[in-house]
Amino acid sequence: MPEFNPEMPETAEANVAARDLAARPAEVWDEATSAWRRAVDTVSREMEERPARTALISLAAGYLLGGGLFTPLTGRLIGTGLKLALRTLALPALTAGAVGLGKHLLGDDEDRAPRFD
Repeated sequence: MPEFNPEMPETAEANVAARDLAARPAEVWDEATSAWRRAVDTVSREMEERPARTALISLAAGYLLGGGLFTPLTGRLIGTGLKLALRTLALPALTAGAVGLGKHLLGDDEDRAPRFD
């Protein structure tokens, strides 16, 4: 962009550049307000369709923004969640292994079943 020089007379190019600069903030404002309206409409529609999920998401966002990420409560919640997840995942595997071992030890396998003749 050319620098302002008071000794230079105004030209048509300078007038066009000045008009473009004057119109630019209005365009930016219009884009920002339309983006804000779209965001508000999206959140409003989401709240109407899924109110519980929206409330939980906003609660979690507030907790994190409020500094709750590195607190003892968060550590306990994550620890408890991991314990429950591991138990949920490990229980079927342990059950299947125990049933297989029991069948093997009790002789429920057809080829290894004890014969009482």
